[in-house]
Amino acid sequence: MFNLMTRIIIPILLLISIMQMNANDTTTLHYLKREPKDITSKTPIIILLHGVGSNEEDLFSLVNQLPDKYLVISARAPIPLNSNSFAWYQVDFSKGGMQFGIDSFGI
Repeated sequence: MFNLMTRIIIPILLLISIMQMNANDTTTLHYLKREPKDITSKTPIIILLHGVGSNEEDLFSLVNQLPDKYLVISARAPIPLNSNSFAWYQVDFSKGGMQFGIDSFGI
């Protein structure tokens, strides 16, 4: 079940969330980045996406473990949950557990 969620369901929910953003919205996606000394058109990029309830700083702590040749970007999800806590899709914690799905998007 976890494999199904990580490979299919969560990416679909993320795409739905992105599609629902207003095209005229000027919301900025916050991120942290580490640039290599020499950036070219062939510089490899690693994009880090945190889990529900975290932020861009969570995985960025791993940057020092990665080779210096990579451009590393750690993005913050656009949906605020609490102070310094964000999500990539709508999540409902009111029923004693984490609930998410198509219904949370009003579809």
